[in-house]
Amino acid sequence: MPILPPSLDDRRFDDLVDELLARIPAHTPEWTHPRLGDPGRTLIELFAWLGDTLLYRANLIPERQRLVFLKLLGQPLRPALPATGIISLAYAQDTELSTSSLAPGARLAGPVPFETLTETTVLPISAEAYYKRALDDSENARMAEVIEGLLSVHSLSKAQGYETTPVFDGGRAVPSGIDVFARSADRALWLALLAPPAPQPEQQAALNDQVRLALGGGDSGAPALLSIGIVPALALPEDFDDFIAAANPPAPVPALWEITAPGPRGSTDYLTLKPQSGSDSTAGYTRPGILRLALPDESLIWAPDNDVEANPRAGVGDTPPRLDDTTKAVRLIAWLRLRPEPGKGVDSLPLSWVGINAVAIDQRVSVSNRVLGVSSGGADQVFSLPMSACDAASLAIEVEETGLGYRAWTRVDDLAAISPDPQIARGAAAFELDAEAGTLRFGDGVRGRVPDAGMRIRLVSGRFGGGSTGNLPPASLSAITARRVNGLASPALKVLQPLATAGGAEAETLAAAEKAIPALLRHRERAVTAADYRQLALDTPAV
Repeated sequence: MPILPPSLDDRRFDDLVDELLARIPAHTPEWTHPRLGDPGRTLIELFAWLGDTLLYRANLIPERQRLVFLKLLGQPLRPALPATGIISLAYAQDTELSTSSLAPGARLAGPVPFETLTETTVLPISAEAYYKRALDDSENARMAEVIEGLLSVHSLSKAQGYETTPVFDGGRAVPSGIDVFARSADRALWLALLAPPAPQPEQQAALNDQVRLALGGGDSGAPALLSIGIVPALALPEDFDDFIAAANPPAPVPALWEITAPGPRGSTDYLTLKPQSGSDSTAGYTRPGILRLALPDESLIWAPDNDVEANPRAGVGDTPPRLDDTTKAVRLIAWLRLRPEPGKGVDSLPLSWVGINAVAIDQRVSVSNRVLGVSSGGADQVFSLPMSACDAASLAIEVEETGLGYRAWTRVDDLAAISPDPQIARGAAAFELDAEAGTLRFGDGVRGRVPDAGMRIRLVSGRFGGGSTGNLPPASLSAITARRVNGLASPALKVLQPLATAGGAEAETLAAAEKAIPALLRHRERAVTAADYRQLALDTPAV
């Protein structure tokens, strides 16, 4: 038999009226006809209505007890989760040939607000991805004589024919993914780095040199950082039980980046570019993220001649693929190559998108330097933040102190658990955050300090936002307002959003939190059994 919340009194208005009417013969036998409209009948209905109201409030007691129990468990409502994604930036004007290091927090225009999460560098180049698609059997048979002739011309004993094939054409993603290592003749992905088109064809060579100078650091001597966005093609388990088998993180893919450089006698050499320390958020190409490569000196940024008359070995062997589009070939600055590390046995890397000048974004807005209120000097004061759905990690709060100005206070999960030492607990400059509601609660003088009366509470910085409205389709975000790291405004930029943003979820409701109480008591946030793993996965959005 199911356990149902009790109804303390199930009588309603009609029941109370009938009960009062039934008592008339026993208490007022002279009243023989209590018809509708009679003053006595009206009084009966009035008191029945008052009684019905009281019973309704009494029946709310079990529900309120559940909410109090939820609060005693120290389990706040889960705040809304922000959608996340990756975008690519480019200069709006082809005449801009400088590099721009942009500060995090750049605001994107769209149906809902988004911000960039990290610093990024915008370089005056574009990139197009290619791979050497291996010819199939029918193509090999049709091209057999041509391939034999090329082997003879280039004195090669063996080579595999290929076709230069664009991938992620126009910056568009391929959600299903393309395994560039398995499908290519040389197990590599190539990125052609292209300068902007010159106003006149005869000016292209000089413009290319200007771009190389900017990529090499120019007069500053500091290498330019190329931000590359990587989105692996991730396959979800078909059966929920497979989530348990997939709980361990996938192994990183050992791959390396190389850039073409001039070799002896006009040959093509390669320089290995290692991601900047701490910049690789892809976890070894196992999740969407950004990595940043420091480019070499401008004298080493080079691409082999694409004209087979001037360079007969263009596109042959270990050289980059040949570009047959002359309008792109004349703008070619260098080639980047992504390939497996030798001897590691890697033969597969499905990718949904690769692009440059990339930066991660999420569905939050930054708020700073707001006075939240003035302390009354009382215990357990609560102050409201400017918005709900607060990112706890980004929150910084300061409290004004007499003669000292503003001082930083620390966020704690539970004021009652600050310290077992009463003296430390009384003097702790701490507060509790309810991220879902967007409120702060200060101590009572026993568990946490009370802000002095008349002192102001200030929000130094914080990020807010989230919800399913942030799950936007590709190309929903098109404009950005950014500043350089030195505080100056950046040149006009355009935005490419190749993939949909994902992961946004609404805040937990009271009803959902109540239903989660039995599961919370059962697993206590520990995963031991298969059922625990299943329940924790269901309770964690975006997993």
